[in-house]
Amino acid sequence: MEDFVLTVGGVPQKIRLDTSDSIQSPIALVIAIQTSGISSPELAKIRRVSGMFKPLVAGERGQVAVVSFNSEIKVVQDFTTDAATVSDAVEKVGAYSVKTARMIDAVSEGVRLLATKPENYRRILLILGESRDRGSKAKLDDVIEQAQRAGVLVYSGTYSVQASAFTARPED
Repeated sequence: MEDFVLTVGGVPQKIRLDTSDSIQSPIALVIAIQTSGISSPELAKIRRVSGMFKPLVAGERGQVAVVSFNSEIKVVQDFTTDAATVSDAVEKVGAYSVKTARMIDAVSEGVRLLATKPENYRRILLILGESRDRGSKAKLDDVIEQAQRAGVLVYSGTYSVQASAFTARPED
């Protein structure tokens, strides 16, 4: 930048380079992770990539929260801008012996958290779990409406518990 000087009326001006983080709205991301006992092999894989959620998905100005779900819905980490804190939160998530996985209830909690963010944020919910719900109290239609009203985009990273049993390494 030292090779180029922009002047207006002979007065040097500051030059600001726009990056994707500076021109787009920041991201508020909630990661909902299934923690029922049948998810143990997948949790090991999720932990390996936990350091990438903040820098690669949420970006420099983004905020990330972590929610776990099985028979209970728990906010493991409220919104933070610190990548290490997000990684630590994902590391804390452990599998429980229950087979319940209240996914729809977890989506409802994620939407509730995201609705607290300013309107200029891109609100994203990432679900990491099975592709089916096991025991939610909330109704799917109601949660879909909540997500639409709050402007939340919902993405899922699903896995098959049966396939995991055959593809997981013993150390997982």
